[in-house]
Amino acid sequence: MKKILIISADYTGFGHKSIATSLTEIIDEKDDVDVKVVDGFTLIGKWAQQISRIYGPMTKYVPWVWAGFFKFGNLKNTPTFKHSPMEIASARRFFKLMDEYKPDLVVNVHPMFNKLIARHLENRYPNVPMVTIQADIVSIHKLWCEPKAYSTICPTEEAYEASLELGMPKEKLKVIGFPTRKLFTDAARDAKPRIYDGKRPLRILMMSGGDGMGGMMDYVEHILYYTDAKVTVICGRNATLKARIKRKLGTEYKGRLRVLGFINNVQEEMQKADLLLTRCSPNSLMEGVVMNIPLIMIGTLPGQEEANPILAEKHRLGVKCFDHRELSRVIDSLMDNDMYEYKKIKQSQQEYRNLDNARNIVEYLISVIDETKQN
Repeated sequence: MKKILIISADYTGFGHKSIATSLTEIIDEKDDVDVKVVDGFTLIGKWAQQISRIYGPMTKYVPWVWAGFFKFGNLKNTPTFKHSPMEIASARRFFKLMDEYKPDLVVNVHPMFNKLIARHLENRYPNVPMVTIQADIVSIHKLWCEPKAYSTICPTEEAYEASLELGMPKEKLKVIGFPTRKLFTDAARDAKPRIYDGKRPLRILMMSGGDGMGGMMDYVEHILYYTDAKVTVICGRNATLKARIKRKLGTEYKGRLRVLGFINNVQEEMQKADLLLTRCSPNSLMEGVVMNIPLIMIGTLPGQEEANPILAEKHRLGVKCFDHRELSRVIDSLMDNDMYEYKKIKQSQQEYRNLDNARNIVEYLISVIDETKQN
């Protein structure tokens, strides 16, 4: 029985957890492979777990503070510790986990744990390789780049180039793709080809991520006032936003507006939609592409996600609109000339997406175990 230990995080955004889930879903299909997922912050201590919970509120209410941390930490002359406090604090718990579970491979999907895991393995378990899976698609932080890892999986060519610029050895990098959960890939496989024909009002889905996103009210109000579209808004865990939209717009636009909280069947809402408006996070972007819905990107997390719209527009996966007052114009531009741009985006998404990224990554991870055991 091969054993894979995945180090993830539960509260620093949903992306890391989503990647871990996409991998475990495939591994669970295999009789000869076992997998265990651990929140890396639990290995450091309760204080680290509490700090990790700050990520959501910080990126939601003061994103510029997070951008400052991200950019400062990525400077070439940012001070580093020979032995970081996290490495020291996590040693005992990590060693206990390794001794009890005895994994053949450690997979890390969070940049904060990259160096400390590499050092722990080097010092105590030199025969156990570590593979890093990057969760960002363009703006790669230097914490993602650990030369002592057996290899680092890049989700895009852009991430690969950024990693090279940060000094990663070419032979340590492997481009496979961004892994997406089965609920999206299975739905995409089962979906019948469909394209909006312009003969009915648009069905627009707005998503803000699990914790919600500021500024959504303006976009919702603009769409309802300036178009005849039917709008579904997923507010995530932001109960305040959900109540506010319903209170202000629910009565006037009854029949055209649905407001949802956190749901587990996002893929079903995507299947009904003609357009997806979302923050340009890696997960939202790639899930929308997998589901083949033209995207309108209405925001990014400063620093970490700023370049994501550039990737999306470069590959013609969607368009951006960071000013709600321009939204109806942007929608019209997609629909002009017999919906030329709308159709081109759908075609480009079909060519760009790969529904087997998670499966291909798992097959690669298993090959790493086989290779290192032979050596």
